[in-house]
Amino acid sequence: MKKESYSRKSKKLLFTTFNCAKSQLIPLQELRDARDDELIMALTGLAGGLLNNGSTCGVVIGGAISSAMIRDKELDGNWTLEDEVQLLEEVRENVLWFEEEFKTSLCRERDDLNYQRITTLGLLNPKKAKGCVTRSGASMARFVQKYENAPPRPKAKADLSLKKTSHCAQKILEEVRQTNKHRKR
Repeated sequence: MKKESYSRKSKKLLFTTFNCAKSQLIPLQELRDARDDELIMALTGLAGGLLNNGSTCGVVIGGAISSAMIRDKELDGNWTLEDEVQLLEEVRENVLWFEEEFKTSLCRERDDLNYQRITTLGLLNPKKAKGCVTRSGASMARFVQKYENAPPRPKAKADLSLKKTSHCAQKILEEVRQTNKHRKR
């Protein structure tokens, strides 16, 4: 799929999922061949700045989660403290880029669309949806440029001072996956 196709798909997903975070995660999963339906479902409540609360934009959250998902696949789930630090730095860089590009990463601070005062149907209003579409497309283009031809990162070298670590989101996702495996049996 061409770079523009991922950006177009991201924009289209805004109107089929009504979820900015999913508009980032789904195309990036396809790009990195890392489909994870449980992770997609976990993003359901992240629209409109966390449950239409006006908090962090779903595009930013979807990008951060996508970065973690891509890194987890590359590391085959074997994270070290160094890997965690690198991921946090990558997420920080993505948030800073987003804030420079769009002046804020919070939905409530947007002049064009404040999700604290709008329902999901607001996305059907072209004037109000334009900002979401712009943010989603630009963010996806940036991620595609970053990941499209990038080789997988090398695993961190074994270092006895770096214990295997995991963050809370990893633990929750592991438990969700375990529960789903048991249900499918």
